[in-house]
Amino acid sequence: MSTARRAWRPPPRLTVSEWADKNVRLPNAGYVVVSGPWSTDRFPYQRGMMDAACDPRVWRIVFMTSSQVGKTSVVENIVGYFIAHNPSSILWVLPTLELAEGYATERLSQLFGATPALASCIAEPRSRAGSNTALRKQFPGGYLVLAGANSAASLQMRPCRIVVCDEVDSFRR
Repeated sequence: MSTARRAWRPPPRLTVSEWADKNVRLPNAGYVVVSGPWSTDRFPYQRGMMDAACDPRVWRIVFMTSSQVGKTSVVENIVGYFIAHNPSSILWVLPTLELAEGYATERLSQLFGATPALASCIAEPRSRAGSNTALRKQFPGGYLVLAGANSAASLQMRPCRIVVCDEVDSFRR
């Protein structure tokens, strides 16, 4: 098959959990219980949470769970899917801009570095200019912006196909 035909070929149909099982590598970091390849079978209740994100009939997903059951890992896999497999514009809102910055530098960058499918899409952050900073990741076909619910400026003028709100109970009203 010619290179041009391969370029126009749609990606294989995968659910978020299938994509994660094939691609995600958990970093060897203190916050990760098990490092290495992701396996949805370890926590099978997460499969439905992830796969709802790629179901065209679903417009809104709300997780009501206890704490420490892997919700953030589920969200990371959903975001990874929409970076590497189905590129989209993504807004990820955390309670504060400070939490977003800390999360981006302490956790998300490690996940991106450990997962080749994501590392190949996103260049290293640059401190000043450029399209790739700690809070903004540019990739072919889209971008990821991390924002704080406490910062109106970080939420303005962001047309996004995917919006993720994490730790909503901590958002200030």
